[in-house]
Amino acid sequence: MFLDSENQKSQLYYMPMPESIDCLSDKSEYANEMRGAFSKVAFKRVPIRDKSLFEVKNETQRVLIIRLDLAESLLMRDYKGFVLSETVIEP
Repeated sequence: MFLDSENQKSQLYYMPMPESIDCLSDKSEYANEMRGAFSKVAFKRVPIRDKSLFEVKNETQRVLIIRLDLAESLLMRDYKGFVLSETVIEP
Protein backbone atom coordinates (compact mmCIF):
# COMPACT_ATOMS: atom_id res chain seq x y z
CA MET A 1 0.00 0.00 0.00
CA PHE A 2 1.36 3.42 -0.99
CA LEU A 3 0.33 6.12 1.48
CA ASP A 4 0.40 9.83 0.65
CA SER A 5 -0.32 11.52 3.98
CA GLU A 6 0.10 15.02 2.54
CA ASN A 7 -2.79 14.51 0.11
CA GLN A 8 -4.58 11.92 2.26
CA LYS A 9 -4.55 9.31 -0.48
CA SER A 10 -3.65 5.65 -0.53
CA GLN A 11 -3.03 3.34 -3.44
CA LEU A 12 -2.40 -0.37 -3.76
CA TYR A 13 0.72 -1.37 -5.68
CA TYR A 14 2.50 -4.61 -6.49
CA MET A 15 6.17 -5.45 -6.05
CA PRO A 16 7.34 -7.83 -8.77
CA MET A 17 9.69 -10.68 -7.90
CA PRO A 18 11.96 -10.70 -10.96
CA GLU A 19 14.56 -13.27 -11.96
CA SER A 20 17.96 -12.77 -10.31
CA ILE A 21 20.92 -12.68 -12.73
CA ASP A 22 24.63 -12.79 -11.87
CA CYS A 23 25.88 -9.89 -13.99
CA LEU A 24 27.56 -7.39 -11.62
CA SER A 25 30.91 -6.18 -12.95
CA ASP A 26 34.09 -5.54 -10.97
CA LYS A 27 33.91 -2.02 -12.40
CA SER A 28 30.97 -1.17 -10.13
CA GLU A 29 31.77 1.50 -7.57
CA TYR A 30 30.57 1.50 -3.99
CA ALA A 31 29.57 4.56 -1.99
CA ASN A 32 31.42 3.33 1.12
CA GLU A 33 34.23 0.93 1.96
CA MET A 34 31.91 -1.62 3.55
CA ARG A 35 30.32 -2.12 0.11
CA GLY A 36 26.86 -1.38 1.43
CA ALA A 37 25.56 0.78 -1.41
CA PHE A 38 26.53 1.51 -4.98
CA SER A 39 27.55 4.90 -6.31
CA LYS A 40 27.90 3.45 -9.84
CA VAL A 41 26.60 0.12 -11.09
CA ALA A 42 28.30 -1.62 -14.03
CA PHE A 43 27.34 -4.92 -15.64
CA LYS A 44 28.95 -7.73 -17.51
CA ARG A 45 27.44 -8.27 -20.91
CA VAL A 46 25.05 -11.20 -20.48
CA PRO A 47 22.13 -12.39 -22.60
CA ILE A 48 19.22 -10.36 -21.20
CA ARG A 49 17.61 -9.39 -24.49
CA ASP A 50 14.10 -10.55 -23.70
CA LYS A 51 13.96 -9.33 -20.09
CA SER A 52 12.35 -5.96 -19.40
CA LEU A 53 12.90 -6.32 -15.65
CA PHE A 54 15.42 -8.33 -13.63
CA GLU A 55 17.32 -8.21 -10.37
CA VAL A 56 21.13 -8.11 -10.10
CA LYS A 57 22.38 -10.99 -7.96
CA ASN A 58 24.07 -9.18 -5.06
CA GLU A 59 24.23 -9.82 -1.32
CA THR A 60 24.50 -6.23 -0.07
CA GLN A 61 21.93 -4.20 -1.99
CA ARG A 62 18.82 -4.90 -4.05
CA VAL A 63 19.22 -3.54 -7.56
CA LEU A 64 16.41 -3.85 -10.10
CA ILE A 65 17.17 -3.20 -13.75
CA ILE A 66 14.50 -2.18 -16.23
CA ARG A 67 14.76 -1.65 -19.97
CA LEU A 68 14.32 1.83 -21.34
CA ASP A 69 10.92 1.04 -22.90
CA LEU A 70 9.56 -0.08 -19.52
CA ALA A 71 11.02 2.99 -17.79
CA GLU A 72 9.38 5.28 -20.33
CA SER A 73 6.05 3.49 -19.89
CA LEU A 74 6.18 3.90 -16.10
CA LEU A 75 7.11 7.58 -16.39
CA MET A 76 4.25 8.28 -18.84
CA ARG A 77 1.79 6.79 -16.33
CA ASP A 78 3.06 9.09 -13.55
CA TYR A 79 4.04 6.28 -11.18
CA LYS A 80 5.76 7.41 -8.00
CA GLY A 81 8.05 5.88 -5.37
CA PHE A 82 11.07 4.84 -7.45
CA VAL A 83 14.33 6.38 -8.61
CA LEU A 84 15.95 5.73 -11.97
CA SER A 85 19.66 6.01 -12.64
CA GLU A 86 21.81 5.21 -15.64
CA THR A 87 23.99 2.09 -15.66
CA VAL A 88 27.06 0.98 -17.60
CA ILE A 89 27.42 -2.26 -19.58
CA GLU A 90 30.93 -3.55 -20.27
CA PRO A 91 31.86 -3.76 -23.97
